[in-house]
Amino acid sequence: LPYVLWLAYLYIHLQSGWLRPPLAITDSRPLLVVGTQSSGTNSITAELKALGLEVGHEVSDTVWSFSRDGTVSWLHGLRFLPGN
Repeated sequence: LPYVLWLAYLYIHLQSGWLRPPLAITDSRPLLVVGTQSSGTNSITAELKALGLEVGHEVSDTVWSFSRDGTVSWLHGLRFLPGN
């Protein structure tokens, strides 16, 4: 039962459009902080959340995650490497 309630909470807040318009996975977001492994991306995520931004740590799926404003990740920096 708790898992069903959590899924309902995520659906209402992220997908339903009742509280705010849903954001598709392909929509752009204004913030991407790129770091390296063990460079403090988890701490940066916590600080940005404390400032009121809705950022995720190494997640960009806005359908099931609260990352509407962007993400902090070392993995997302791979798309900036030559040849990608």
